[in-house]
Amino acid sequence: MKFGILLFLYFALFLSPFSFLYSGIQKSLKTDCAHDYANKLSVETKSTVNLLCNSLYMETKLRLEVVIVALLDNLTEEEYAVKYFQKYSQNDMSFSEYGIVVLISFSDRKIRIELGRVAAERMSNSEAKEIIEKDFIPYFRQGQLNLGVSNGVKAIVDWFSIH
Repeated sequence: MKFGILLFLYFALFLSPFSFLYSGIQKSLKTDCAHDYANKLSVETKSTVNLLCNSLYMETKLRLEVVIVALLDNLTEEEYAVKYFQKYSQNDMSFSEYGIVVLISFSDRKIRIELGRVAAERMSNSEAKEIIEKDFIPYFRQGQLNLGVSNGVKAIVDWFSIH
């Protein structure tokens, strides 16, 4: 009887805080950051993008959201990216500080990287433009949309890992 009580106390006092801590860690990962509203990405590309976003978050606390839309609805790419940036900021107050939105409209042939305060302190607009021109656009011009998205997102993650 005493052994049963001691065993219960052991589990209750020592293991439950660890399971709580573990569940908190699991909740901090954002499993879906590839938002393909145009249905252009393969399942494999979405999975790759999600892994890259989570690795960026775990390494730097920066949250990357990739938004693929069919059309910009008569907005500029900047206005549309800001719209999504504000949407994510409403759901998570820290997003305005640590967030990054990559907006891609294949039909309009537009792309934008919108940076939160912390990310903008590290990456300039010219550096974001260089990633777009070097790592996204060449693949898009060849019709390789999935490869362009995964390589472009990887370039952003690699850039923030170094800088």
